[in-house]
Amino acid sequence: MKTLETMRLRLRDWSMDDLEDLYEYAKEPDTGIHAGWPAHTSKEESMKILDMFICNQDCWAIVEQSSGKVVGSFGLHQDGHRRNSNSRMIGYVIAKSRKGMGYATEAVQEVLRHCFEELNLGLVSVNHFDYNMASKRVIEKSGFRFEGILRKAILRFDGALLDDYCYSLTREEWLALQQPTPLTVNPHVRKATKEDLDAVTRMSILLWPDNDFDELREEFRVQLSSADQVVLVYEQDKNLLGFVHCSLRYDYVESCETSPVGFLEGIFVHESYRHRGIARALVQACEEWAKQKSCVEFASDAELPNVSSQRFHQKIGFEESNRVVYFYKKLV
Repeated sequence: MKTLETMRLRLRDWSMDDLEDLYEYAKEPDTGIHAGWPAHTSKEESMKILDMFICNQDCWAIVEQSSGKVVGSFGLHQDGHRRNSNSRMIGYVIAKSRKGMGYATEAVQEVLRHCFEELNLGLVSVNHFDYNMASKRVIEKSGFRFEGILRKAILRFDGALLDDYCYSLTREEWLALQQPTPLTVNPHVRKATKEDLDAVTRMSILLWPDNDFDELREEFRVQLSSADQVVLVYEQDKNLLGFVHCSLRYDYVESCETSPVGFLEGIFVHESYRHRGIARALVQACEEWAKQKSCVEFASDAELPNVSSQRFHQKIGFEESNRVVYFYKKLV
């Protein structure tokens, strides 16, 4: 199978060297049961499954880029419910230690791209057990259409007779989802381009005066082409009056329960144009961008002395979640 890569994951063929990682996550009682298989009780059992993965060539190892560890599996199988050779069914398992980090959604979206762009499939399907709300959220965020319920269709290894919730996505539906959706109806708000770099950097120096101009400019240059970040500007009469920088944060964000979370990294409006709704328009566009990236939560922060920033956040709908004082000492 072709190796696929995302920002944080690599989906590749299995190898014998993956035995330890496979056994480590497959022995957890709360992992395989939601996909219909029992926890592995020995490395010998994991070896049999590994041999099957390698032999069948229809399942990727999900590798975490940062650690190099295998943290799950992703299958691309013949769909047993359809007499359609141009369709496939997907299934995935993520290690318990990596749940809640958005890995499943990230992997599903890349596999769908591979299926429709490179394999030219006409349809991809996926199912989940009736109680599995986490998988349901991943499936719905990825654009699948609900088909119906096969009632009492799966007799699991532990004797549970479960309903099977069925979804599918056609190539035409997936292509429609790839069409860019406007972030805002405000004609003054748009994505920043490389031609805006100097103007955005000049504004950012006013926001973060302790930074170096060239270093900030390079950071913004990278952010303009990043799938996980967005820089927007507010333009009026060919003048940039403000900008906002938003990102996806996959690590823990205070009071948030999902991942990734849309995060307001910085916002600036020239002083003479403040209190005109410009900042609110920029933040609303960031929120829409985060929704399009499958986020259901949006967050920000402000330093304790920055009372005006705190008031601005509350005015546009944020709720304060916590206050933290950081401490520091040098080790000598």
